[in-house]
Amino acid sequence: GVPRSALGEGVTLSVEEALALPAAGWRLHVHAFPFAAFNLSAAKEQEYWQRVREEETPPGFDEGGMYQAVVRELPRLLEQWQPPAHLPRTADATWAAANVLHLLPLSPLHFCSVADEAWTARVWTSQWMRAKGVVPVHQVESIKAAYADGLASFTITCPAFESALRWLYSQPAWRAAPERHVFVHALPHLPRVALESDVQATGGARSVYAQMGKGILIAAEDRRYDWQAALFCGRVVLSPLHSPSLFLLAPLAKDAASLGVALAGKDTLVAASHFVGVKCHRFDDALQPLLWQCADFAAQNARVVRGACSSAMQALGKALPPSPPSALAAVRELPTTRKDTANARKLAATLAEKAHLYRRSVFCLIAPGDSVVTVRIASAAAALCIPVLLFPRAFLPFAQSVAWANVSLHLDAEALVEYANDPRGRRNPLLALHELATREPKRLRAMQLALADARWLLHYRSGGRPVQGAPEPPSAGDALVQQLVRAAKQRLRAARGGTDAGACGKATLGDITLYRR
Repeated sequence: GVPRSALGEGVTLSVEEALALPAAGWRLHVHAFPFAAFNLSAAKEQEYWQRVREEETPPGFDEGGMYQAVVRELPRLLEQWQPPAHLPRTADATWAAANVLHLLPLSPLHFCSVADEAWTARVWTSQWMRAKGVVPVHQVESIKAAYADGLASFTITCPAFESALRWLYSQPAWRAAPERHVFVHALPHLPRVALESDVQATGGARSVYAQMGKGILIAAEDRRYDWQAALFCGRVVLSPLHSPSLFLLAPLAKDAASLGVALAGKDTLVAASHFVGVKCHRFDDALQPLLWQCADFAAQNARVVRGACSSAMQALGKALPPSPPSALAAVRELPTTRKDTANARKLAATLAEKAHLYRRSVFCLIAPGDSVVTVRIASAAAALCIPVLLFPRAFLPFAQSVAWANVSLHLDAEALVEYANDPRGRRNPLLALHELATREPKRLRAMQLALADARWLLHYRSGGRPVQGAPEPPSAGDALVQQLVRAAKQRLRAARGGTDAGACGKATLGDITLYRR
C-alpha cells in the first residue's frame, strides 16, 4: 500500500494510532461533488453554496438549521484532508486512512430545493414544513417501505439527492471506508432499517438508503426501538436541533456578575410552550415495529401529560402568594396550534413570543411531543431557563460534553398525571420548583451559571459566525466533532474485531441483526 507519509501529514493507516488520537488529531475529507456532471449550472452551484454557507439560518429552521450546520461547520472545525493526486482510483485500501471522516457536503433540504426545484415545488407543498426547514417524509409509509424493499421504491430526500448518493458510492473513499462517512437526516432509523432489510434479503446493501445506513447518521433523535444500540455502536450520533439566537439571554455577559444582572430580571417561575395536539411518532416495540409505540410514558401519553402540566401549572399559580412578596409567583403557558406556525411569518412571531417568555422564566417544562426530542431543549438552555424534563436524559445529545444532571431537572410525568387526576389527594410536583427557587438560591444560581456555559454546546453558529460582539465559546459544532470521532472509533473497533468490539460485532455490518428482541 501507499506509505503513511504519502497520505499527508497527520494521517495514519494504523487503527491503533487512530484510536489513540484525540478529536483534534482527526481529519475530514470533503468530497468534491461535481455539480456540472449532473447538469447543474454554475449559477445553481453558487446558489446552493450561498444558501448553505452564507445565508443566516431562518429562525424557524429547527431541522433545516441542523442540516445546514453539519455541512457548514464540520469543514470549519476539522482539519481537512486532501487525498494526494497519486492515490490510485481503484486501489480502495490506500484510501482507508484510519483517522479520517468523510463528508458529502450536501444538505438534503438545501440541495433538493436547488437541484430539484420543480420536484420539490410539486411534492414539498406543506407551508408549515417549509417554514421549519423540514424534509417531508410520510412516517408510516416510509417505515413500511424500509422493511419491504430497503426504500428502493420510496424517497426520503429527492431524486437529485439520490443521484448524488449514487455518485458517492462510486468513489474510492466510500469503497474503502463507508463506515466513516457522515450523513445528516432527521429520520436515521429509516436508512438503518433499509440496510437491515437489504442485508437480510440479499446479503448486501442494495438501495441508496441501505448504503447510507452503513455510515454515521447525525440526527436529533432516532425513533427505532434499538436506538441506544445504534448510539453505542457509532451508527447514530445525536445533535441538537437548531435554535435561533433570539432565545439567548445576555450572550455578551463576560462573568458571573453580569450574568447575575440578567438573571435577576427573571420574573416567571415556570413556563411551558408546546403544541396542543400531539401523539407518539416512534417505533419502540420490537415485536410490532411498524406501529407507533413509545416506550417512554410521557411520549406515549403526550397529550395527557401536557394536559396534566397545564393543570399543575394553574394550581401552582393559585397556590403561590401574589407578587409581591413572591417575585417568582407567576406561571405562564404558551400553547400553540398548527395555525400559529402555518407559515414563516406566523412562525417567526410565535418564536419571538416564546423567546420573550423563556428569557423571563426560571424553569421551562419540556414535555415530549410527536417524538421525545424537541428544539425547546436548546431554546430553554439559550434563555438560561432551566429545562425541567419529563423524559429520561438518555435522549439528550452530547452526553459526554454536557453535564445534563447539573443543568437540568427531571420530573416524573406519571406523578404529574396522578396529581391532575387527584389534586386534593396528592402533592403538586411543581411545588418542588418553587421550593428550589426560594429555599436553595445558591443551588439554583449554580445551575444557572453552569447552564450559561453548557448552552453554547447546544447552539450552532449563526451563518458560521459567533454572536455579534461575543467571545467565541465552543459551539454545538465542536461538541458534534467530539461525538463523531467517538462514533468513528467505535466503528473502527467493530471493523477490526477483537474483544473490545463488544456487542457491535467483528464485522462492519455485524451489529445490524442484534437487539431485535
